[in-house]
Amino acid sequence: MAVLLAASSAWAITSSGDPVTDSEGSTSWPNLFADVDINAVIGANTLYKLGYYGTRSVIANVEAGFIWGQHDVFADRTTTITQIKDPVAAGQYDFHATLVGHVLAGEAPYINVQWGPGVILTYKPSYGDHFTLQNEANTPLDATLWYGIAPKAKLASASIATNWVYDSEIEYGGEFDISPQTVYTAYQTAMATNSIGGRKADVINSSWGGENPAGDDSVTRLIDALAYANRTTVCLAAGNDPTQAIAPASGYNSITVGALAYGSAARPYAAVADFSARGPNDYYDPKSGTTVPGVRAAVDLVAPGDNFTLACYGGLTGGHNPTIGTDPTFYMGQQSGSYYFIAVSGTSLASPVVAGAAALLIDAGRARQMGPDAADGRVIKAVLMNSAGLVDGWDNGQHAVSRPIGLGGTVISTTQGLDYAAGAGRLALAKALRQYINGSPGAAPGVSLNDIGWSYATLQPIASNDYAIADFIAAGTPFTATLDWFVDLALNGMEADDVQFANMDLEIWKLAGPGGTPDALVAESVGVYNNVEHLRFDTPADGYYMLRVKWVGENYDLGPAVAEPYALAWYAPEPGTLCLLAAGWLLAAAWGRRRAATKS
Repeated sequence: MAVLLAASSAWAITSSGDPVTDSEGSTSWPNLFADVDINAVIGANTLYKLGYYGTRSVIANVEAGFIWGQHDVFADRTTTITQIKDPVAAGQYDFHATLVGHVLAGEAPYINVQWGPGVILTYKPSYGDHFTLQNEANTPLDATLWYGIAPKAKLASASIATNWVYDSEIEYGGEFDISPQTVYTAYQTAMATNSIGGRKADVINSSWGGENPAGDDSVTRLIDALAYANRTTVCLAAGNDPTQAIAPASGYNSITVGALAYGSAARPYAAVADFSARGPNDYYDPKSGTTVPGVRAAVDLVAPGDNFTLACYGGLTGGHNPTIGTDPTFYMGQQSGSYYFIAVSGTSLASPVVAGAAALLIDAGRARQMGPDAADGRVIKAVLMNSAGLVDGWDNGQHAVSRPIGLGGTVISTTQGLDYAAGAGRLALAKALRQYINGSPGAAPGVSLNDIGWSYATLQPIASNDYAIADFIAAGTPFTATLDWFVDLALNGMEADDVQFANMDLEIWKLAGPGGTPDALVAESVGVYNNVEHLRFDTPADGYYMLRVKWVGENYDLGPAVAEPYALAWYAPEPGTLCLLAAGWLLAAAWGRRRAATKS
């Protein structure tokens, strides 16, 4: 259910609170303005405190229509949201794109502040500002939150719809048509040209989908090929049907994002939403022309995607059906940017949460001059997945198996790698930042490493790269390791040609001593049809450990096998040995834009 709320009291990216239904079946949200701060839930405020708001990053949202930049949360972006479209695209403002744009990069609206007797000035709060607003009962309200995830990132909006397909019984149907030309122009312009304030997009978000679960349709393959060619981080909504992830999120070279359910204010976003799409997905082999059903873990990560309060576009373009909807509030969006949808849900919202998080990491990497590899889509994906937190019921199929070698003859093994519904788990941005900038960032194979870090490297066919951790690791230490690489596709005009899909494995070995030789295989992720391998286990004994990235073959190659770039991330510090870079703080906010406020 979505309803409109006048902006006399609202906040930006937050949950809409615990709903209450009265005896007559009417639902309300009494905690609408004192509920869960989603930015804090994912750890984004840790980055804000360090000055990372996405300033050095570029995000492009590609979907049916344009973000409506006249809403209050885009007040500073009215003329700076770059619009991208092919001439045959409709290019209309769209309520759905506006919701997503708010999650990506919304900012605080301007409010009227009482600075002294008879002096009222317009003020734009910064993240973390505290001041008092007065509501009808003259009760002070602390207001500290309005922002989307990456509020200072450059923002582009690309439209791919040629027209909308209306349903006479639905106010916002959300169905639209596309063409190969509109899709190619949108993604290629954003990823491969300096069209966004003289820069390319670092992060692409798309919160739309079709039906293909095997990732072999032309649109999905095109997006995969562009991501491969440009090293771009692409975040895609998994879909809102609890079956297989849908195109383009059923592809390979993106972060496929599922949604966490609101739950309650007491324990928010702890479990995957019932509506969130999940695997196992199908695998299509272009060399043999065969499809193997239900063998891929398509979902990579989950993030909050339920019960949001977000900016409303109610104009008569985009997904709105002009033949119905007599409630005049639906048309107020044409004149006023001060209306919001409440209780909005979907993987459409979870994906921009992750895209915004990726933009914050890239901002931090550029601020610290970490180099171009730090912004590579494989690196951002590996770090975000490796740092993810557990969700209720997480299970990636790990089990003990017997091996000729190994600790006591037993090895932890998985062919699944990821949980089918939750992927690597729940987005945990503060931990991701620690991994991204601490430890051994950008480490090369063969170099002694700290117990936390990441690597961007290349693996030759039928070879392996070893990473020895220099630190002593105690028994029972939580150890996570994530390996990902892209499937090779080459651009051919507006289409993509299949080239190669390498099959790599990830192994964890125990060493004979510091700097010693590997003498016991401890854990392995050995999936066949995935391009992600992931392990999460407790170390079985005191000692020194090593990670091994191993090329075991190709699922297919349509020419000679060539070396494959990959990203590896690991996290094995003993509990309590790492400190937060900055303590997070829980924020709550409410606002009355047209009421007097006292700043403190």
